[in-house]
Amino acid sequence: MIHTRHAALMVLAAATLGLCACADFPGTTNNSAVTFTQSGYSAADALIQQARGSLTPDTIIKAGVLTDINNPAAVSTLGRVLTAQVGARFVQMGYNVGSASFDETMALRQQSSQSSPYGSNRSANGGPTSGPVLIAGQYAMAHKSVLVGLRLIDIPTGRVLSAYDYDLPMTSDVRELAKTKIPPNAVIGF
Repeated sequence: MIHTRHAALMVLAAATLGLCACADFPGTTNNSAVTFTQSGYSAADALIQQARGSLTPDTIIKAGVLTDINNPAAVSTLGRVLTAQVGARFVQMGYNVGSASFDETMALRQQSSQSSPYGSNRSANGGPTSGPVLIAGQYAMAHKSVLVGLRLIDIPTGRVLSAYDYDLPMTSDVRELAKTKIPPNAVIGF
């Protein structure tokens, strides 16, 4: 009987410690937030690396709005926050970034899609792009993750300078951000 109580007490203590280790306490790091931010920064780093020869610190970069692939006319906080984080990382790396509203993003996408498919993102002397570029893309909500696709598009030519796709773990925060709709013409800065 004493051994049974002792064993039960040990199991209870181990379970309590295990639950405490999983809880968020003030002053501790929320792993979902770290994953969310780090994913955005890693995406920006990949876009920058791929487009390295096409970008200069003077290139104007517009951080557009990511749209839900199933409802591209709707604007969610998730789509805005994702591009704001990517844009913030571009700023940290020394690039000139501004925000674009949903309407502006759609207009810039339309402008770049009407550009010649044979256009070049380089000037005649082989230098970097002379026009502004757009950070844009889409996301798709899945059961356990959000599939994010980012593109860095040279607006004058419509050429995709770099592309990066990644999965973002589905958390309650991500789900909440995805369902929150905000006015399409609102601009979120960095």
